[in-house]
Amino acid sequence: MLDGLVAGARLGRSGVLVVVGEPGIGKTTLLDYVAAQADEMTVVRVAGAEAERDLPFGALALALGPALSDLDLLPDPQAAALRTALALDAGAPPDRFAVGAATLGMLTRRAEQRPLALILDDAHHLDRPSAEALVFAARRLVADPILVVAAMRDGLPSPLRAADLPELALTGLDEPGTAALLRAQTSGPTALDRAAWVHRATGGNPLAIVELARESTGLGGSGLEPVPVPSALAEGFVRRADAVGPDATTFLALVEAAAGDLRVVLAGASVLGLETSVLAGVEAAGLVRTSGDRVAFTHPLVGSSAYASLTSDRQREVHAAVVAALPRNDTVRRAWHGAAAALGPDAEAAAALEEVGADARRRGAYAVAASALERAAQLTDDEEQRGDRSVSAAAAAFDAGDAAWAIRLLDEAEAGGLSAPTRTRISALRAAIATRSGSLAEARTMLVTAAREAAGTDPDRAVELASDAVDVCFYLADGDGARQLRHLVESLLTQPISDRAAGIGQLAVGMAQVLDGEDGSERLREGTRLLGDAGARPAEGLEAHWLVLGPMFLRDEGASRLLLRAVDEARARASVGALPHLLYHLARDEATTDRWSAAESDYSEALALAEELGQSTDQAMALAGLAWLEARRGDEESSRDHATRAVALAEARQVVIARVWAGFALGDIELAAGRMEEALERYASLVALIDSARIRDVDLSPAPELAEVLLRMGDAGGAATVAAGHRRQAETKGRPWSLARTWRGMGLLADDDDIDPPFRTALAFHAETPDWFETARTQLAYGSRLRRARRRVDAREPLTDAYQAFERLGARPWAAAAADELAATGVTVAPHGAEGLDLLTPRERQIVQLIVDGRTTREAAGALFLSPKTVEYHLRHVYTKLGITSRRELADLVRSGG
Repeated sequence: MLDGLVAGARLGRSGVLVVVGEPGIGKTTLLDYVAAQADEMTVVRVAGAEAERDLPFGALALALGPALSDLDLLPDPQAAALRTALALDAGAPPDRFAVGAATLGMLTRRAEQRPLALILDDAHHLDRPSAEALVFAARRLVADPILVVAAMRDGLPSPLRAADLPELALTGLDEPGTAALLRAQTSGPTALDRAAWVHRATGGNPLAIVELARESTGLGGSGLEPVPVPSALAEGFVRRADAVGPDATTFLALVEAAAGDLRVVLAGASVLGLETSVLAGVEAAGLVRTSGDRVAFTHPLVGSSAYASLTSDRQREVHAAVVAALPRNDTVRRAWHGAAAALGPDAEAAAALEEVGADARRRGAYAVAASALERAAQLTDDEEQRGDRSVSAAAAAFDAGDAAWAIRLLDEAEAGGLSAPTRTRISALRAAIATRSGSLAEARTMLVTAAREAAGTDPDRAVELASDAVDVCFYLADGDGARQLRHLVESLLTQPISDRAAGIGQLAVGMAQVLDGEDGSERLREGTRLLGDAGARPAEGLEAHWLVLGPMFLRDEGASRLLLRAVDEARARASVGALPHLLYHLARDEATTDRWSAAESDYSEALALAEELGQSTDQAMALAGLAWLEARRGDEESSRDHATRAVALAEARQVVIARVWAGFALGDIELAAGRMEEALERYASLVALIDSARIRDVDLSPAPELAEVLLRMGDAGGAATVAAGHRRQAETKGRPWSLARTWRGMGLLADDDDIDPPFRTALAFHAETPDWFETARTQLAYGSRLRRARRRVDAREPLTDAYQAFERLGARPWAAAAADELAATGVTVAPHGAEGLDLLTPRERQIVQLIVDGRTTREAAGALFLSPKTVEYHLRHVYTKLGITSRRELADLVRSGG
C-alpha cells in the first residue's frame, strides 16, 4: 500500500494514509520505510510530543518549514491568516479554516518544485490547531505530487481520525512472524519452544516481543496469563531505567516534560540535583538517543512511563525545574509548566495562562486557548474571576468546534457567583451552541433570556440577540413565536441604539411579520437601508447574514447581487465557516431563476462544507434544498435520498423549515410523475406539518399544488376550497410571487369561458418575480386549459414558452409534459437529452464558472480551497466531456447557453 502511494505521488497523484495501532506495533518503522522509499522526494518529518500539544501551531510551523519563505505568494487573506497563526505578524484572529486553506497553498506550492512526502509521527500528540490545518489540506489533495502519511496510537482522539481519511490499521505478527523475530533477538531452543506462548501473550506486538526477549525471565512462566500490552511495555521501560540508577526515572521524566530540548534538560537536571552522567546511562540502556541539541526516546512510551511512575510531588518538582531552565521570553512553555508545578490556586500561574489563552485566540488557535483558559480558571481563587475565565474558555472551545467541551465549561462557570454581564455571556453562548448543534427551540429561549438580561446595560446587544431569536423562528417555521418576538424587538428599538442595531432590528421585525403571514416589506426595506447607511458590508460576518435577508424575504432581484458579493468576499477572506450558510441561501435564490446548474453546485458545496464543519442546521437546509431542486429536474432517486437525510437531520435538530422543503420535494416528485394519489398523500402530510408548526407564511404553503392534484383527481369542490384559502392568505401578504401562484389556481378552476383573466393576472404577477419555474408552470397550466377548451392555436404560445423554459432549466418531467401538450395541439418537439454543461459535475461547473468569469487557475483554486493542479485536473475532464480544447471555446460555449 505504501509503495503504491509513494509511486502515485511521484506521478502527480496525491495520497493520504493514517496508520493506526497500539504502541510498539511498528508504526514508526513503516514511516521510516516511507522516508527511505521517497528518496527522490522532499521529505518532511514532524513528530508530535505530548509536552507540546498546547503550543499553538507548533507542529504546523515544523511541517511548513522552509516553505514559509514563499508566504507572500499566497492570496493576501490566506497569507495574513497564516502569519497571524504562526505569530509572524499581529492581526485579527483568523478563521481557523483560513489557516487550513493557507496550509494547502503552501504545501502545493512546495510540491511544484519537487514531489513532497509529509510524514507525521505520533500524530495524536500534534497540537489541535496544526492537526486541523493539515487535515483541511489533506482532504483536498487530488492531483498534486504530495504524499501525507500519519501514524497515531489507536483509541486516542485526533482530528486526523475524525476526518475519515484513509486508514491502515496495524495488527500484530502471526505466530511464524513472532518466532522469526524471537530468533533475531535470542538464541537457543528455549525461545523457539516458547514462541506460541509469546504470540498469545503479546498478540504479536513486535516491541512487546523484543522487550520479553530482552529480559531473562520474560520467556518463562506458565503461559496461562496474557502479558498486558502496552502496560507490560511501560513496566519494562521503568525497570530498565531503575537498573541504570535511582535518578534515571526522574531524568527521563524531565526529558519528557522538556520535549527533548537538551539545553533545557541539562539545566533542569542541575536544578533537580541530577548528575549529567545519568544521560549517558539511559542512552547506553537504549532508552534515549541524542542528536545535536535534541534528546529523543527510542519509543514514546519511555518518557510517559517514567513520568507516570513519579509521585505527584516529584512531577511538580520536574515542571518547576523546567520553568527555571526555560528562557524568560519563552512565555508559553513557562506558563504551562508553571501551572503544572502549582499546588492549589495560584494567581500568578493563572494570569500567565490567561495571557497564553488570549494570545492563542488572537492567532486562531481556539482549542489551545480553551485549554489555557480552563486551566487558568482552575487555578483561580476569586469566584467571579474564575467564572469569567471559564466562560472565556467555553467561547474558545465553541470556536474550536467542540460544543460538548464548551457546555461542560459553562456548567462549571454557573456553579459559582457571576456578574450580570457574565450571565448574559453564558446565555448568549449557550444559545449559539444550541443554534448550531442542539435544540433550536432551546436556542430561541436562551436568546430571549440573554436579550432581556442585556436590555438595561447594552441595548445594541439586546437587539441583536432578540433578532437572532427571530432568525431561529425562521428555521423553526414558528409564526406564533415570531409574533411574540416582534413585540420584544419593537420595544428594544425605542431605546438609543446604533444604526447597525436598528437595521438588524427592523429586518427582524419584517421577518417576524412575514412568518406571521403579514407583508413585512416596509420594515425589511428600512432595515436594509439602515445597514447600508451604517457602512455594513457582507464581508463583516453578522452583517453579511442580515444584509442579504431583507432582499431575500422580499424576493428582490438585488438579493442575488448581494449574495454573490457576500460569497465572493467570504472566499477571498477564506472564511470557510461562513460559506455553508451563504451558499445555501445563494443556491435557493438561484433555484428561483434560470441558474439551476449553479444552484446545484452551490447546494452541493454548502452540503459538503457543512458536513465537514459540523454545521448541522445548514447541512439540513442544503440537503432539503438540493432534494427540492432534484425533484423538479426529475432526479427521483437522488431527490428521495437527500430528502430522507434532510428529514432525519431536521427532526433531530427541529429544523422545521428543512422538513417543509423536503416535503415539497417528495410531493413534487409524485406530481411531476403523474402519480396523483401519492402526490395527494405527500402534500396532505406537508399541510399537516405546516398546521402543527403554526406556519402562516403563504410562501411556504403547498396549497396551489394540492388544489391542482385534487382537481386532476376529480375533486373540484375540494380544490376550490383549498384555492380560496390560499387566495385569502396571498392577498393578505400582498406579494407578487404568492399572488401569481394563487391566480394560477383560479385559472385552473375557471370555466372555459373565463380562462384568460385569471391566467393573465397570474402571468402579470410572475413578471414581477425572477422565478422561471413557477412562471413556466403557470404557462403550462394556461396552455393545457386552452387546449382542453378546444383553443389549440391559442394554446401553442404559452405551451411553447413553458416547454422552452423547462428545457432551459433542465426540468425534464415538466418539459416532457409540455411537449405532450404541444403535440396535442399539432406541434411536435423533440426533448433534448443531457448535453453541454448538464454533463458536468457540480464541482466542474463551479470551476467552469470561475474560469469563464476571468479567474486564473490559481484564483479559482483559492476561491474553492483547492490546489491549482486539482483545478487543472477537473478542467481536463471538462474539456473531454464537452469536446473542446481551450478556455476560449469554454467561454463561448457558456455564454451561448450551450
